[in-house]
Amino acid sequence: MLADTFTLTVTGAANAAVTVSQNGSAQGSVGTTNSSGVLSISGSWSSSDVGSYTQTWYVAGVAAPTLSFSIRALPAATATIAVTGPRSGNTYYVGDSYTITVTGAPNAPVTVNQNGSQSGQLGTTNSSGSWSTSGTWTTASIGTYVQTWQVAGMSAPTITSYVAAIPYYSISGTITSGGVGVQGVTVTLSNCQAPPRRQIPAGLTLSRCRLSVTTM
Repeated sequence: MLADTFTLTVTGAANAAVTVSQNGSAQGSVGTTNSSGVLSISGSWSSSDVGSYTQTWYVAGVAAPTLSFSIRALPAATATIAVTGPRSGNTYYVGDSYTITVTGAPNAPVTVNQNGSQSGQLGTTNSSGSWSTSGTWTTASIGTYVQTWQVAGMSAPTITSYVAAIPYYSISGTITSGGVGVQGVTVTLSNCQAPPRRQIPAGLTLSRCRLSVTTM
């Protein structure tokens, strides 16, 4: 797979020329075996190497068994975020739980660039090319996040999210009768339609509320 490293070892006669035929085309001399009859070549594959190969290596004209292999491009990286709790677009709230799932090449390092700062390795994808991390946002998490997750250096589309505090609302005032304040009055706000949270997120509006006043 692209970005994999390799070591090719050819053995045969000592101090002999090593050549190779690749996909039916002679490539000429690529080196000479040492006094023990060994030649090793190491490297890593780049995007220009993607394809299928059939190679026959020769030492002093004697052919080794043919090698057949393919080099594949790295799969595209993806990153998704799943949140447990109400949300508003890509704005989330303190107390919400999240799971970030990153996919890409199997058994590959996972990193992230967050708000312009590059992390070290945070984990490794499994054999299916998946890795995830979960948590719960706290007040320390409040802020804006621009994240580009990477698998083996391949970047997923950027995720932008916001973590906000849950605002508290209060209602206060004075009940008057004939311009005079009335004491001992109970005011109840009920039948309000709002998300099932203990507090109402900013930007959401209470509707169809019924205000009742009880005098004592």
